[in-house]
Amino acid sequence: MFRLNNFERWNIFVILRSSAAEIGNVAQSVLFENDIHRERQLEGIKNSTKKAGRKPKFSQTTIENIATDRDNLIGISKIMKEYKISENSVYRLTNHLVKVK
Repeated sequence: MFRLNNFERWNIFVILRSSAAEIGNVAQSVLFENDIHRERQLEGIKNSTKKAGRKPKFSQTTIENIATDRDNLIGISKIMKEYKISENSVYRLTNHLVKVK
């Protein structure tokens, strides 16, 4: 085993301290970058949920027009031809409005 004199010990101490300081700076920059990455990821998740899902085929005014036609006792077949939708769609849209009100 070899012995170090005081000067050599001091040099090793200074080197280790400077390395620890550099490691601390690197760790701080990594943490900062992780925070930025996490914020961007959360923004992306929020934006993706806004765009997700199927767009409605009919506007609310069209649905209300179909409902008023049904209230005015216009036949299902005429509504189907006018709006180019199936019989099930007519019933589904008008029943949906009844539940919402």
